[in-house]
Amino acid sequence: MNSLASRLHLDGRAWDRWGLLASVLCVVHCIATPILALTLPAIAAAEGVTHGLLAVAIVLFALLAFVPGLRTHGKRRVVVLGAIGVALIWVALLLPEEWVDDAWRDGLTVAGGLAMVAAHIFNIILCRRCTLCCVAREARASGVARA
Repeated sequence: MNSLASRLHLDGRAWDRWGLLASVLCVVHCIATPILALTLPAIAAAEGVTHGLLAVAIVLFALLAFVPGLRTHGKRRVVVLGAIGVALIWVALLLPEEWVDDAWRDGLTVAGGLAMVAAHIFNIILCRRCTLCCVAREARASGVARA
């Protein structure tokens, strides 16, 4: 089977790790950018593009990690926490500059990034405790083909 779905199907924790990395990068970016922008004006010029790219990556990794996790574990709290995180990040990205200042925008983004970090960690914990995830992981590790 060589469909897009089979190529994207990794261990659920792998998508959580990518999502966790993107979320952590987002938080670090949002904390460091104001400090660096004061000293390096070129960073301030690229801020909108960087924020947008990170926001898209976070949504993609969230979908790839949380949807299979919800199907397997049935725990909606991970999806709810992830949805709150995504919403905060996108609200910060899309709010007109006249409505909020940079401090509010950064605060919303950092809060959203931290919510995403927590959601991915919870999803990883659920996978570690899940019998189905452990069996699937062992099957992949031993090279057994998926049905």
